[in-house]
Order: sequence, then structure tokens, then C-alpha cells
Amino acid sequence: MSDSVRRLSSHAAQALKTAGLVHLLGSIAEELGVRFVVLKGAALHVLRFVRADARPMCDVDILLSPADAARLNGELVSRGWKEAGFHRGEDHLPPLRHPAWPALELHDQVSGLSRDGVAWVTFADLEEAGAMEPFPAAGPFAFVPSSEFLVAHAIAHGFFHHGGVPIGYPLLRVFDDLRALDVLETPDEEFLAGPGRWMKMGLPPKDLLTILHLGRRLAREEDVSADTPSTPESRLLEHVHRSAKDPLYRKALRLRSIHILAGTGSKSVRTFVTNAWNVLFLSHDQVDMIYGRPKHGWGYPLRQFLRPLDLVLRVGRYSLAWLRLRARDESLPPISRAGVPRR
Repeated sequence: MSDSVRRLSSHAAQALKTAGLVHLLGSIAEELGVRFVVLKGAALHVLRFVRADARPMCDVDILLSPADAARLNGELVSRGWKEAGFHRGEDHLPPLRHPAWPALELHDQVSGLSRDGVAWVTFADLEEAGAMEPFPAAGPFAFVPSSEFLVAHAIAHGFFHHGGVPIGYPLLRVFDDLRALDVLETPDEEFLAGPGRWMKMGLPPKDLLTILHLGRRLAREEDVSADTPSTPESRLLEHVHRSAKDPLYRKALRLRSIHILAGTGSKSVRTFVTNAWNVLFLSHDQVDMIYGRPKHGWGYPLRQFLRPLDLVLRVGRYSLAWLRLRARDESLPPISRAGVPRR
């Protein structure tokens, strides 16, 4: 069996497990009387915007009120789910893991998206804005976002969450999702008034339109990289490709991690303190993920003790990579959370 066939089979299996988990969550939510909204790739799959074999799925994300997230988290743990030994994220509880299902993240807000321009989106925001719809296939307590919100979240996830350091998420997937959602030919003003209204604290309008225009041109199979002189779309495409394939560029991008520590939203000071603590003082699961599982038990405290020195060395390497790019007069990734690269 070829690698491509194995990959497609794996994607299809992941999609089936994703759908199965959403239905299981619907049953448990009905028992508890808690409501949830299916987010991101899981929503695209259960709504059949994408084929089962077309998009890989690593985890399932759902949005709940803070109280309902805590209740569902406790119930799942009582049923055998294990909390990963990671600290709480900016917008979700520590991931939950189960041997039979994809990883699960329970969100009590969605960073990168805002309804009022002051705070990140919550379950109540979606409900009040009429941006969620029932998903009866998973029971009366399951919901899915409106197409408009799915578009905004696809962009935010790629270019706000991972735009700063797109090492673990292929940015081309954003354009695949936008094509699947049939939004690429939307007029600019309509796009900004629709999906763009959820980005009041995320990406600026000019960057949103650059993403839309690039997706539109890629769907038309235009040779964007040949633009002379360079355009915002060609520079963004270069960033997308280099962040996936250029080792030096990828290393320079890591400098953005420092900016991301500052957090976002109305609680950025608290987020900075939390993020700094999480980066410096690693849990055992974080040690396993970053450095690999130690052969001996004393390897954990050793790694934890050496962590500050390792961070200093990493920043040095990332800074050197950025300076090497600058010396070559190549396009540089901005030292900011997100944004379209500029000359």
C-alpha cells in the first residue's frame, strides 16, 4: 500500500472517530444538561463540508460556558478520560485523552475572535449573536457554528493562533477550508462585514483581505509567486511555503514565541504570568513532548532544572537565524503574533 493511500485511510479513520466522539459527547451532555458547540475541523467534518479522507484530524474542540466546561470535564474524568499534564491554555482547559478517542479540548472562550472588540468569544456570544445552530444528529444539547463563524475561526486558527509560529500547522490548510466553505468569491466589503466582524481583536482588515485574495487566486490556479513587483498575496504565499519548508526561516519564526508570551485579550497581564510560568516550570508531560521521555526518573527534575538555560540558548539560536536572514536581505517574519510578512 502506498504512503498516499495509507494517509487517506488514516484520515478517513480519524474522521469517523471524530464523528463518533461528537455523538458520544452529545449523549453525555444530554445527561448533564450542558450545551456545547463543535468547533474547527470537527465541525467541518460533521457538517460534511470536507470529505472524510480529505483532512487530517488530531483532536476535537468544543465550546461551552465556563461552568459547563468544568462539569463536563469532571464527568469525562470520572469515565476514564485523563487530563494531560499540561497547564491550562489561554482559552481552554488542559486537554483530555482517552485511548479510544481523539484528544479533546474543552474551550470556555475562543481567542483570536471577538464579538465586541473587548473580550474573546464565548458560548454566550455565539448564542446572543445567533451564530450557532442545533446539530440534532448528536442530540438536543449539541450545536455547530454558523458558516460565517467557521470561516472566521479557520482564519484565526491558522493566521492568529499558528500564524506567529506556524510550525505544527500547515497554513495551506486554511485556504483548503475556505474553499470548502465556499467563501472565496465573496465581495470584500461583504466579507469584512460577515466573517470579518468576528476579528475585531485579531487580524486587521487589510490582512484579512490579503488572506481572502490569496485564497481566491490559488483557487483560480494563478501563479501568485510570479507577481512582479511582489504583492501582499505573493509575500504571504512565500511566508506560507517557507514556514513549512525553510529550516532557517522556521527557526527565525520562533522568535515570535516571546511575543506570544504576552498573551492577548482583556486579561493579557494574567496570561503573561501564566504563560511565563508554564514555559519555565514544565510538567512531566511537557518534558516528554519537548525533549522526549527520559530513560530514568531523575531525568525529569534534571530537564526541569536546566530549562532556563535551554530557553536562553534557544533564543540565541532563533536570533542568529533572524540576523542571518537579514544579512541576506531576505524577507523577514515580523516579530509579532500575526500579520502578513512585508519587505
